[in-house]
Amino acid sequence: VKNPGTMESANEHKIDENNQRNPDQLKIVKSLYADCRYLANFQKTKIMGSLKVFDSTLALIALLWAKKCGRKYLDLFLDAIYPLMWRREMDIEDYKELVMLMVSLGIPLKHDIYGSFSDFTSGRGRKELIDIQVRAEKRGVLGVPSYLMEGEVYFGKEHLSLIRLKLESEGLQIANPIVKNVVDVPYLWRPSFVEGSRL
Repeated sequence: VKNPGTMESANEHKIDENNQRNPDQLKIVKSLYADCRYLANFQKTKIMGSLKVFDSTLALIALLWAKKCGRKYLDLFLDAIYPLMWRREMDIEDYKELVMLMVSLGIPLKHDIYGSFSDFTSGRGRKELIDIQVRAEKRGVLGVPSYLMEGEVYFGKEHLSLIRLKLESEGLQIANPIVKNVVDVPYLWRPSFVEGSRL
């Protein structure tokens, strides 16, 4: 079973039955969490390292569902789930907790085209997630965050400055200049023209 958040197999990395990492894995994880904490401190946000390796499958299927219900629901879901997970206030593997979160955000649990969220998690949603993972792996995506641009994969936030330069060279500008000096993330970019945009 793949871990969608890292595109890695737990078996390949020998995480034992007690969910323990080997010393090399711990070194990598500590380094990644140090980066996360640095950014969180800069943004005055609290994060805590996870106590286990989570299977994010169900949470990612819920994310796909929120996206199908509309962009505003996707944004609400993303804004809510990450802080809760990083503060250890939510178990992203727990179906009931995910449903309670979605209900609290006003995300519909039934959809005219996709049926019920319950059916989506065990059927179409699971298949869509697997298809996305397979396509991402074929394109060279190693994990998150990864950015695809003009057929090239950029893994890690350290590439955001290069991505910014490439986007500017394409005639794109950041949507909210106030954010420009605070957070440098690609989804804030919008084309300077609406018609004919490739992004």
